[in-house]
Amino acid sequence: MTISISVERGADKTAPLYRQIAEQVEQLIESGRLATGTRLPTVRQLAADLGVTVVTVQNAYSELQEEGLAEAVVGRGTFVTRPAPSDFNTIIGDGERTTDVMANMVRFGRSSRELYPMAQANSGVDLSPAAEFFRCFSTLEGEADSLLRYGRTQGCPVLRGELCNLLASRGLDSRPDELIVTQGVTQALDLLLTQLCKPGDTVLVEEPSYLGLLGLLELHDVTAIGVPLDSEGPDLTRLKCVLRGERPRFFYTTATFQNPTGLCMSEQRRRDLLVLAEDYDLLIVEDDIYRDVELTDAPPPPLKAMPGGRERVIYVDGFAKSLMPGLRIGYMMPPPDLHAPLLDSHRLRTLCGPVVMQAALTEFLRRGARDRHLERVLPIFRERREALLGSLAQHMPEGTEWSDPAGGLCVWMTLPEGACTDDTYRAALAAGVAVAPGDRFMPRPTARGHLRLSLGAVPAERMPDAAKALAGAIRQALEAGQHRRVEEAVPLV
Repeated sequence: MTISISVERGADKTAPLYRQIAEQVEQLIESGRLATGTRLPTVRQLAADLGVTVVTVQNAYSELQEEGLAEAVVGRGTFVTRPAPSDFNTIIGDGERTTDVMANMVRFGRSSRELYPMAQANSGVDLSPAAEFFRCFSTLEGEADSLLRYGRTQGCPVLRGELCNLLASRGLDSRPDELIVTQGVTQALDLLLTQLCKPGDTVLVEEPSYLGLLGLLELHDVTAIGVPLDSEGPDLTRLKCVLRGERPRFFYTTATFQNPTGLCMSEQRRRDLLVLAEDYDLLIVEDDIYRDVELTDAPPPPLKAMPGGRERVIYVDGFAKSLMPGLRIGYMMPPPDLHAPLLDSHRLRTLCGPVVMQAALTEFLRRGARDRHLERVLPIFRERREALLGSLAQHMPEGTEWSDPAGGLCVWMTLPEGACTDDTYRAALAAGVAVAPGDRFMPRPTARGHLRLSLGAVPAERMPDAAKALAGAIRQALEAGQHRRVEEAVPLV
């Protein structure tokens, strides 16, 4: 088939050719002019029609596949796969909501301009430091000989030096040889689970907790035991009770601006946690990925930087939340006795990370671009936080509760009694609000339903409309729950 698109060339065009092609095909899909199941032109045909290279079209089609809008079938071609925007039952599905299914849901919410994208804990693309980051690549050409070879498993030495400077600003003394650069925090957590756990082991997590970590625990056949949170952090009385009967491999915490609640562990609770960890010989994995997204007061120092933390805490961090999720660069600072085994495991699984990307990030940090980026975006995030919290207070039905995030990109919502998470989730999507179902953040089922809302990608001026639509979805879920209770109360005769 042929499709009606065109490309514009010239140095003044900000979008590369492959992006121009992908965006126009996406618009045709969203408008319904390219229906689900439609076969797209072959790569060679479209390249010839547009006068571009085959590689350009291949990159465009790859982009569409990343967005969940197309699927390549070997021997048959590339097909449109996204359902029509109004077909929410098809999008949601009636089966089990696995992590993969949720990821597809989030991608749909991100790609549709009709939705309020509040499912992914990311900032909008419009806030990324893309222009300044890509300028860093222009300085790397003279280093091509070294950058196009395999790099060090531990990560670029100069990057590790820049990371040490970053950690020093957080009160954490470190040396480049103590750090291990990974492909995001997720890979760091996977390496830790591989090294520290075997099937059947237990790990302590905050309740609620990061859904990615819960998914990794399932993958490794490791049981998660939840520790409830209060306004100051994990309930240490509950934690102590668990430690008296269990020997968990570690306790995972996002102490600073927790995902999904946005809460920050108090300094005293951090000190008490470290004392308890020492008493029970407990390792702590501290995920500090949200620290830079500071929305109210400055947070306490990392657990790793506090007395007793150096030997007791495995520190992990990355740039997905503060810079760009597509960067896929994280790092960890384990205690000395775990450094060599983790590095060996990393070498066997990865060999080395993306050398060119690490070099670009090094230059970005060296220029001070990270600090300039945060100065630009933090006021925007703070404005979005205030707009969201104010809108929730104005529109939410009675019985709805939500967290007051000190930082990060998340608000944790507890639904009124009688409002089912699934009903609310479906109604919210149908109303144009993409949110994350809360059950995937819980290590065990709960009586009340929950949602995670992200404030990162919705402009402040759109928050009232998003909150109003979500409130309507909650009321609809309450009505559905009441209807079910009435039906269940009818006796069978």
